[in-house]
Amino acid sequence: MLRNLTLSLTVGLFLGFFSGILRRALQKHLPGAKKRQTPPVSRMTYLMLFVLLVLAVGLLWTVYFLIVGIMNPAQNEYATNVSQLIVSVLTVFSIIVAFLEFWRKR
Repeated sequence: MLRNLTLSLTVGLFLGFFSGILRRALQKHLPGAKKRQTPPVSRMTYLMLFVLLVLAVGLLWTVYFLIVGIMNPAQNEYATNVSQLIVSVLTVFSIIVAFLEFWRKR
């Protein structure tokens, strides 16, 4: 049950992110009476949002595996190893975010 919840939240986050990008891209091509003029968004902004999305999903799955380790002591070592792997990947993404922020403000 907890795995299905975590998987559903992950899919929902990704679908929401990509549908928002698609909606914004198609908004200027849709016929309509009066359209709101939205300022253009740079690709760097989309990249930063995607990296932050990956960080949020990684945090979600890390919490899931930590809960699995607490609830099922037989899988404690597996859950700890997977959580450490996810945290390692999140560390790399955090370094990428810091580098991109530095590069963007420069």
